[in-house]
Amino acid sequence: MMNAMTMSFAQKRPLPNPSVSAHPLLDEMVLELPEQEIVLSLNRSARAVWELCDGMRTVYVIAQELGAEMGGLDTDAFDSLLLDVETAVSQFQQHGLLTLET
Repeated sequence: MMNAMTMSFAQKRPLPNPSVSAHPLLDEMVLELPEQEIVLSLNRSARAVWELCDGMRTVYVIAQELGAEMGGLDTDAFDSLLLDVETAVSQFQQHGLLTLET
């Protein structure tokens, strides 16, 4: 079950930094932020999260959409997925790849 802190983060809308260049590479993706000399390689799961970060969807909605693609999840599995999405979004934010809007 989600706590208040998790729910607060889950309601944020990840908005990509317009300076980020995304380069698909098979199932993965490479993100570049030239002004900070950052290059990240995203695995398939992180790529799926990144591609849904559009400034319109909340972190919670991103997890819902990914869960639906997996055929629906029970509550425990969804909570785990939400935590994974929050972790990915948080890491993107820490690297300056996106901001979190309210």
